[in-house]
Amino acid sequence: MYCYQRDKARAVLKPLHIVTKQLNQLFLDEAFPFKSFPTSRAVSAALDIMARWSKPNKKPEYAMPPVEIDSRRYVVEEKTVLEKPFCHLKKFEIENAPRQKPNILVVAPMSGHYATLVRDTIYTLLRDHVVYVTDWISAYNVEKSEGSFCLDSYVDYLVDFHDYLGSDVHVLAVCQPCVPVMMATALLAKQGSNNQPKSMILMGGPIDSRINPTEVNKMTQRFSLEWFEKNMVSEIPAYALGAGRRVTPGNLILAGFISMNLEGHIKKHGQYVFDAFVNKIKNLKAHREFYDEYLSVMDLPAEYFIQTVDKVFQRHLLPKGMMDYRGSVIDFGAIQKTALMTVEGENDDIAGIGQTYAAHEICSKIPETKRKHFLRLDVGHYGIFSGSRWRHDIYPQIRDFIAYHENI
Repeated sequence: MYCYQRDKARAVLKPLHIVTKQLNQLFLDEAFPFKSFPTSRAVSAALDIMARWSKPNKKPEYAMPPVEIDSRRYVVEEKTVLEKPFCHLKKFEIENAPRQKPNILVVAPMSGHYATLVRDTIYTLLRDHVVYVTDWISAYNVEKSEGSFCLDSYVDYLVDFHDYLGSDVHVLAVCQPCVPVMMATALLAKQGSNNQPKSMILMGGPIDSRINPTEVNKMTQRFSLEWFEKNMVSEIPAYALGAGRRVTPGNLILAGFISMNLEGHIKKHGQYVFDAFVNKIKNLKAHREFYDEYLSVMDLPAEYFIQTVDKVFQRHLLPKGMMDYRGSVIDFGAIQKTALMTVEGENDDIAGIGQTYAAHEICSKIPETKRKHFLRLDVGHYGIFSGSRWRHDIYPQIRDFIAYHENI
């Protein structure tokens, strides 16, 4: 079984991790006489790469630094406000905030990485919002007795979160959850719920992956659903907390993403060694932060993964008007009260241009005054929600959109 083989591989790699990490510490030690030599820095970077790729996998911490507003620094408070077997709803806010802020629910991707992947998204939003985040739990650590988790379960969770948060909230989805966020919002609207979100911001999501298909989209079309079930599903071994649960291992998903851009990753690591040689400290820090997060992966419930591949990427039920929830077709025309904003990046290699914008056609009853689309040029997938262009160009657009619709 793959999960078992993966755990064995981690055990085999552990000595390499320990050795390379210790050697790197030697090169970084202040007492090391050649520490400042360019060649020593380059060797240290190479050792760091090996240590990072061989380290044991674990969930990163959010570890939010203080937020600076008007030259004052505010401590970020993090707490869990609601617990479910596959997800904890976390709340982030700055202590003693200078003014009341809108509430926003950030629905993080459940696609192989932990919710800490959107750490920069959360941190940036904190300047002007109280932020709630879906902190997904690796299926590896969820007991089989907790039952299954599929795409419908995902929607159930979102509806429950909205019911918990009430009517005073906006929702922001990053990548994969754009689909279940639309589904949950439509269900709330159809029910006439008072807890419909004030606005729905969809960022780089596969609403209609037939438009400008990326390599990821093509791969899901290239293989049959049976292939995914055979090659992307394993059973958790008996010694683990989730023993017996069928999962899609995060390492397999990560391997797929890496294989589609192997040359790019090799170049980035070569650049990392060169940056160490010429001592570009800012570049080194950015590289380490990205790969620390990128290489931390979680296992997905197999039924959720397979159902998503089937409904979203192979049969395209959402743009065809055939997306169902527990056997009943969803009426996206019911969404009228919630404002809609879509965000895309010109160089997005996960969700091509137009895939997210398609939500406007599907949610056809939303008034024009409640719509906005923003395309940021020269930005890739991760740049939509992380990095300087997110902070300086994309976020102000979202902040203003939320502010405008906060009291309407």
